[in-house]
Amino acid sequence: METSRGFQRIIAIALLVLVVLLVWRAGLDPAWRAWREDREAVASHRDAIARLRGLAAAGPRYQKALTELRQRSGFADALIRAPSATLAAAQLQQRVKALVEQAGGSMVSAQPAEAQAAGPFTRVGLGVRVTVSVAALQKVLHSLETRTPVVVIDEMLVLSRAARRSRRRVPVRDELDVRLTLSAFAAPSLVREPG
Repeated sequence: METSRGFQRIIAIALLVLVVLLVWRAGLDPAWRAWREDREAVASHRDAIARLRGLAAAGPRYQKALTELRQRSGFADALIRAPSATLAAAQLQQRVKALVEQAGGSMVSAQPAEAQAAGPFTRVGLGVRVTVSVAALQKVLHSLETRTPVVVIDEMLVLSRAARRSRRRVPVRDELDVRLTLSAFAAPSLVREPG
């Protein structure tokens, strides 16, 4: 009979341990894990808030440094200042048209290319077709490559316009049909907002 009492005690202890394990598994363990995960999330959010507060506090210092950089270096002048790629392409088109007309040529067509992100800048492309003389082409190319904002000539195709010679002694014009693919860089972040 005593063996059965010892056996009953072992079974009772085993059942007690089983009940404790079930209670731990069903209720306490998930609650413990959720509490630990929430604690880690709170710590992570506190760190993020501290970093963001530090960045916010440093904002005026960064703004001042950016202003000084604009004043010291000429890199900002090398970029087109426009709030969007579309407006940057329009500025590039106006600049090319003005240079061509100043040189005595004419712009036949212009087609903006799709803008591409290039780090903090936006690369703006433009395809143009102009009619110019040899001397005017030289002036246009020189102006494009030496003035600011910087314009890169990616491709250039020069075609001689066939001049019809007549029996009359009409001077032949040395017009060229020139197709250019140009690009420039824009930085919307450099556009100063009013206020």
